[in-house]
Amino acid sequence: MPTPEEIAAAAAKTAADETKQAEENKNKGDNEHMIPKSRFDEVNEAKRKAEERLAKIEADQKIETEKRLIEQQEYQKLAETRGKELADLQPKAAKVDAMEKTLVEVLTAQVAELPEDKRGLIPDELSTQQKLNWLAKNAAILKAPAAIDVGAGKHGADSGVDVKSLTPEELATAKQYHMTPEEYAKFK
Repeated sequence: MPTPEEIAAAAAKTAADETKQAEENKNKGDNEHMIPKSRFDEVNEAKRKAEERLAKIEADQKIETEKRLIEQQEYQKLAETRGKELADLQPKAAKVDAMEKTLVEVLTAQVAELPEDKRGLIPDELSTQQKLNWLAKNAAILKAPAAIDVGAGKHGADSGVDVKSLTPEELATAKQYHMTPEEYAKFK
């Protein structure tokens, strides 16, 4: 199995080869300095595979170190290592819990805005975040359409205007402008 140093050396060699090829292409002329897509894809794929192998090697080394510590009965050192890992992860877990709680509250509020007959359309198998995304995409369909304002009742007969409070001068002014006392009182 290659060591992390060997993988790093191979990645450095690949980068050096690319740099050398780029310089050669630059010397050939302005139009010829482009890297072929197939070569670019090949190098990117090799880099991705090297990074995956490095991550796997590091994970394997960690597991082997833990096994060795257990075999040597160095439980104290292993417990300290686990304690440090746990201490690093606890604040992150608290943040994740707080964010999940907030997302649930937002989801509850958005569901409450929906008409009763449309609430059952939300898929139950989705996570909270997926439900929020689903609601955002389908909000126009789920929300009840707003009633169209046709102005009904705005100038109806019973406007609640007190005509008795008009003075004789105000009644004369209403008559002069060809208004009913109710219209005058309304716009007074």
